[in-house]
Amino acid sequence: MNPLVVGRDDVARETIERELESIERNRRTKGSRTHSGEIAQGKLEKFYQEVCLLEQIYIKDPAKTIKSFLEMSERRSEAP
Repeated sequence: MNPLVVGRDDVARETIERELESIERNRRTKGSRTHSGEIAQGKLEKFYQEVCLLEQIYIKDPAKTIKSFLEMSERRSEAP
């Protein structure tokens, strides 16, 4: 994976708007009648998983994201 940013907050608003426009354009092109908000949200989540480091899958445990792995590691280091 080749993340562009560390977390969701680091994605530029313009980038998100462009992605949502692309999602809507693809939905219309395919003639989908499904509620566009549900489609957009799911596809936007997928976009975040591709471009945000913290949202990517932890390679040693695909059930976890990098963010959840780091949070778990932090809790372990704080435990007495």
